[in-house]
This record gives sequence, structure tokens and C-alpha cells, in this order.
Amino acid sequence: MGRFIGICLMLAVMGCGGGGTEGPKTFPVTGKLTVGGQPVPDVIVQLIPLDPAKLSAAGKTDASGQFKVTATNGSPGAVAGKYKVVLQKTGGMDASQYTNPGAGGPPKVTLPFPAEYAAAATTPKEIDVGNAAVTLDLAL
Repeated sequence: MGRFIGICLMLAVMGCGGGGTEGPKTFPVTGKLTVGGQPVPDVIVQLIPLDPAKLSAAGKTDASGQFKVTATNGSPGAVAGKYKVVLQKTGGMDASQYTNPGAGGPPKVTLPFPAEYAAAATTPKEIDVGNAAVTLDLAL
């Protein structure tokens, strides 16, 4: 009898199959990044939540500057909430985009967007993801 009760308690703690593993509901977030009217490829568009308990999301721009974000749990889109929009340059750079690093330290990268967008503390852009799809067009 004790073994039966132990098994029942273990099953109650584990729950039934499939329940609770889906994670929070996400909503599509897509957009385009342009600087001076020109599309900017190879930039990670990050959504940093103002509520630290929420998931962040990110997506990479393609050759036409288009992107769509994916939440950190792998779900397409972002969880409803308010976010800071942060940009990070990735790959696809050639030697002309590096400045002389000098004697100490790594090379400095010339950003294809205003530097203030590179950190959550300084970015002027925020978005609010509601309970619907969001289009985030960044014309800088």
C-alpha cells in the first residue's frame, strides 16, 4: 500500500503528459532595418524585456534588411510585454569595416547604425508586443 501511495504522489508531482511544457504564448514580430533608406543585412535585432521575468527574443536581418524574431525558448515571435530594441552587428563584414585596433585589444567594428542602439541602457527604441502580430520597421 505504501508503494502505491508513493507512485501516486510521484505522478501527481510530475503531472500528466504534455501539460505545461508549451511555455508562454508568443506573437509574431517581423520588420525591416534600414539606415538612410538602405537595408542593413547581418544585424541581430534583440528584444530585451523590461520585465526581467519575461523571455527575450531576437532575429537576424537578411540581405533586404528583413527580420523575424524568435523567443529564447525557441518559439517564433515574442511574449506580450514591453521591450528595449537593441542591435548587434554580426558576420558578413569585410576588412574595410574594421578600424586600426592599435597595440592593445581587439579590432573595433564600424557599426552600420547609430551606436546608441547597441545597448539596452542607451537605445531610444522600445516596443510593446500586445496580443497580436507586430511589425517593427526601424528606419534609422
